[in-house]
Amino acid sequence: MSESPVLDETSIGQYKRICDYVIESIHKSKLWEKNSKVAQSILFGYVKFKPIYKNIVAEKRKEIGWGRISKKSILEELEKKNADFAFENILFDINDITSLDIHDLEIVLRLIPSDTKDNIHLEIYAKSLPLLASQLLKDRRSYKADSEDDSNIYLLRQHIFENIAYFLLKRELSEIDEFLKPFVDLFCATEETASFIEKLVFAEDYLNRYDQFWYIWDNLYPKIKALCANPHGYHLNEIIINYLLAWRWWREGIEEWRSLKKENLSLYATVSKEIGNIPSVLYSIVRVLNSIGSNFKDDGIEWIYTIVSNNKSLDFADLESNTLYYLEKFMRKYIFISRQKIKEEIRLKNKIIPILDFMIERGSIHGYLLRESIL
Repeated sequence: MSESPVLDETSIGQYKRICDYVIESIHKSKLWEKNSKVAQSILFGYVKFKPIYKNIVAEKRKEIGWGRISKKSILEELEKKNADFAFENILFDINDITSLDIHDLEIVLRLIPSDTKDNIHLEIYAKSLPLLASQLLKDRRSYKADSEDDSNIYLLRQHIFENIAYFLLKRELSEIDEFLKPFVDLFCATEETASFIEKLVFAEDYLNRYDQFWYIWDNLYPKIKALCANPHGYHLNEIIINYLLAWRWWREGIEEWRSLKKENLSLYATVSKEIGNIPSVLYSIVRVLNSIGSNFKDDGIEWIYTIVSNNKSLDFADLESNTLYYLEKFMRKYIFISRQKIKEEIRLKNKIIPILDFMIERGSIHGYLLRESIL
């Protein structure tokens, strides 16, 4: 059977399975462009035969226990059960998707080109994403307990999130809501949600789909804000840091990002006002101002002032030293460049002083020295 290597999840080395090599070769050879009928048959064949293949394996496992199962015997059984099968004329039923588990769906989505416009492919995504979101956004310990799946769910989740991120960013704006909705509806304060956001940033950094990226970001904000109503969620800080683009993967010395422009800065002004009581918001803002947002220093002073004036007793807990470090670094640079402007503009000086006082109250010697230098 032509699709049998795609069914084979036998590991070859630490990170690859036989099916991974098959999928890579399909995309690298541009099979979808050169012979979409054959590529489509492989996809449909996988959806049709994967449940049958797994049932055969399960039956043989009952017979022989934990011994090695011959692949030849599995394929012979598969041939026997589908003797009248014609590879070229596979009938596809969208409801067959519901018989696949998340491991199978990962392969299905990887087989489909992320920029697809094929209506059947879009239907597969529409049917699959609610099933995936309900399992992938939950805490992985809960997932293991609920599903009794002992496989490496962490790696599986990374692969699926990456695939979905690419797919979402390659949609037309009018299509995004339908495919993003399952993730928005099930958004919660878990490490897995932080990972989903991270994969979207990774994908945007590679693809540069500016309009799609910010459309998705605007759609996520109400959910981010809602999570902040319970500020003690264990993974809330990680979610906010990734969402505010303060993630740890920026290269050293980066000063701008093509997908962060002047017109996007309202995000930081909004979070400063609405969720500035969350420690990771100030941390994220000062980190961004020292990296991809370094061209927006004057705006940054406004955001920082808004947070410190509204949250005088802000407790950073684990983020204390890093927040102070980035705040000191930013303020030193800002005051060095803008010293004359600060002396001439009383309104600006009246924003700088409270920021420095905020730093001094948290033990910052640099804050004290900077305040002395502009008084």
